Amino acid sequence: MSLSLKEYCFRYGIKHNAFAKMIGKTPTYISSMINRHRRPSVSLALEIEKLTDGKVTAHYLLLGDQKEEVKKPSENLTWQE
Repeated sequence: MSLSLKEYCFRYGIKHNAFAKMIGKTPTYISSMINRHRRPSVSLALEIEKLTDGKVTAHYLLLGDQKEEVKKPSENLTWQE
């Protein structure tokens, strides 16, 4: 199971500022990723996965938690021309 970036930093006692410095990004950028307002590039996601020894996966960073419910369209929708 992959950890979120927020969980990883908390578990390992890493401040967001320090993590930002480790990957060459700003604390604001990291905050945006943690709050899911921004997704990293594929190369950055892979770099984070390597840096965290796979505890935060690129898959999780790019696609999120797969437990999130997929919303189905309402059955009450009708086609209008």
